[in-house]
Order: sequence, then C-alpha cells, then structure tokens
Amino acid sequence: MVSTFLRGFIYLAVFFLLSFLGIIGIKLFTSWAIPGWASILSVSLFNSMLLCLGFFAIGLLLVNTAQRRERAGRHLYRTRP
Repeated sequence: MVSTFLRGFIYLAVFFLLSFLGIIGIKLFTSWAIPGWASILSVSLFNSMLLCLGFFAIGLLLVNTAQRRERAGRHLYRTRP
C-alpha cells in the first residue's frame, strides 16, 4: 500500500516538474507569453504540489496506523460472521 502512495506521488511530482519546465521554456524561448501568466501558473502548480505532498503524508500515516493496529489485533472495523 505504501508503494502505491509513493508511486502516485512520484508520478505527480514528475508531471509538475515537467509542467514547470514547460512554463519556463515557453516564457523564455517563445513569444507566446502573456504578462503575468507564468507566475500565476507556477504558483498554482506549487500549491497543487504541496497539496499532493500533504495527501501523501496523510496516506502514509493512515497506512502505518492501520498496520500497527492490525499487528496488535485491534482492527479498525469488524465484520459480521
């Protein structure tokens, strides 16, 4: 389960990095740039990255807690026989 969260976070981090590099490339090497759009888009990507990092950390904490409870014999839920 931890590897699923880690893999998802790595995919998102690579996507955000490539997007940021694309923004910088368009801003510096083309005439398509509109004043102010690169900074707004970069800040939006950075905020999205922080949110994904937070979800990753919360997911790891939940998985760790569930595994410790299961090892101790206290499950998070009960099923009917």
